[in-house]
Amino acid sequence: MDSTTRFEIDLPPDLAEAVRERVASGRYGSASEVVADGVSRLVEEDNEPLDPAVAVELARRCDEWEANPTRGIPIEEVRARLEEERAQRRARM
Repeated sequence: MDSTTRFEIDLPPDLAEAVRERVASGRYGSASEVVADGVSRLVEEDNEPLDPAVAVELARRCDEWEANPTRGIPIEEVRARLEEERAQRRARM
């Protein structure tokens, strides 16, 4: 890294242990490297293009909703579903 910015972070015990294990295994040289890799992966995930099949399904669902908005899903349920999908993806990593 050419330049860095210092952060002070607090992690729950299970994540702190995961960081320690990765450094102890030699996979990473420091806790900072572990965190930087994790943040880099989040940035990559945020920038991934939408899967074409997902885009088609999303367009279809939008059309359905426009035809009958009363069949919509409450935003809280959508958020819960998305969070569950994210958790499942993280568990597979």
